Amino acid sequence: MKRKVGANAPCPCGSGRKYKKCCIDKGFDFLEDDEGGITKAIPLSPEVRELLGMQLEKFREKFGRDPGPNEPIFFDAPPTEHAEFHMVQAMQTAGIPPELIYAYEKTGLLVTGTNQHLIPEKDLEEWDAAIEEYFALKDAGELDDENHAGEFRG
Repeated sequence: MKRKVGANAPCPCGSGRKYKKCCIDKGFDFLEDDEGGITKAIPLSPEVRELLGMQLEKFREKFGRDPGPNEPIFFDAPPTEHAEFHMVQAMQTAGIPPELIYAYEKTGLLVTGTNQHLIPEKDLEEWDAAIEEYFALKDAGELDDENHAGEFRG
């Protein structure tokens, strides 16, 4: 059984502050199971719910049953690395600064003025550290940001 982390508990993001003073209003919940394990529960948008429903139907059509607990319902999707490669290419085409692409590759986050209030402080610190790392590597001549922001020169 999972339950929400209490408001006075230490924030699971690792900031050292109480949950109520940190991540309680960021649009997701931290849930604790009976063994003390913590998971982040992010509400799904109506669009994502619809997509998952459509993919579940595809699974049922192909296999004639519901998926098991460890079976991916996105059985026809490209591997994650392939999707991330295309994401980086799209970011480059859109003219996103290479330091932001580098930070995305390092953290998996895309921080903007619109969403930064929703991101735990610890994750924002990792994002900022990745941007600083980008500039340090660039200054040292170790990055080739003409094609791929996160690729080191070989």
